[in-house]
Amino acid sequence: MYDLVIIGGGPAGLSAAIYSCRGGLNVVLIEKKFAGGQLLKANIIENYPGFPDGVPAIDLAENMRVHAESCGAEFRYGDVYKIQRLEDSFKIIMKDNILETKSIIIATGRTPRSLEILNEDKFIGHGISYCATCDGAFFKNKCVAVVGGGNTAISDAIYLSSLCEKVFLIHRRDEFRAEKYLINKMYSLNNIKIVTNSVITKLIGTDILSRIEINKSGILENINVSCLFIAIGYVPNTIFLDTLINLDKSGNILVDNRMLTNVNGIFAAGDVIHKPLAQIITSAAEGATAANSAIEYVRTYLNTNTNSK
Repeated sequence: MYDLVIIGGGPAGLSAAIYSCRGGLNVVLIEKKFAGGQLLKANIIENYPGFPDGVPAIDLAENMRVHAESCGAEFRYGDVYKIQRLEDSFKIIMKDNILETKSIIIATGRTPRSLEILNEDKFIGHGISYCATCDGAFFKNKCVAVVGGGNTAISDAIYLSSLCEKVFLIHRRDEFRAEKYLINKMYSLNNIKIVTNSVITKLIGTDILSRIEINKSGILENINVSCLFIAIGYVPNTIFLDTLINLDKSGNILVDNRMLTNVNGIFAAGDVIHKPLAQIITSAAEGATAANSAIEYVRTYLNTNTNSK
């Protein structure tokens, strides 16, 4: 039996692994694909303390993984399908394995939200992308579009403007939610065309996306693009939890200031929890807090219950 199973290998999960291993726990971290999570969808991280010139996202993710592994964290890769609650422990059910643990930290992050319009799934990888830094280079010197109005959308448009001939930024409102410095930078770039009060109504093409139809204040217009980058928010990865713990109406995990859920022994951290700011530094801090709480739980709460039997 493990002392702690961490589900999710982004900044929150990796930070939790470092702190919990250093606290003496026997820890396994389960990651779906690659350690780093949403961090790997960025190119350069410019707001992480200690790197005034920025740091490549892949380097930061790999350094976090190596750090966790050097502290003693065991890594396993695959999907978690269910968590089963036992009397004094939990079972983590995977496709080819079942792990038993005294405590859990859920750090599964979130998934990009889709437009949910016809042909979106058809064109994924063929003119639809959810990651500008991953796929932007494929559309060098071409016309592309970004949809969204937050930090991610504006950052994507700025990044793509350095590669593409023209970038259309499409937003359903006339004001942006992004930070002011990003908005100012976007407006300073001549090859970004800002299209506000508009929604995308149709994706058009045969085998690949060739143009998009937008509704701009009641008027339909077609825009020729080689790719549409979708940046309209995220959905928390909590479906596997079923009704085990309390979630908010958007599916985010509800925690207290110790990162404890409503179930003793289950903690959560990172972009999967209900919080006002989703950043690498906040996720890492939440992971450290969750690890400290898990250490206290394993050492104190569980031992007290065992001794009282």
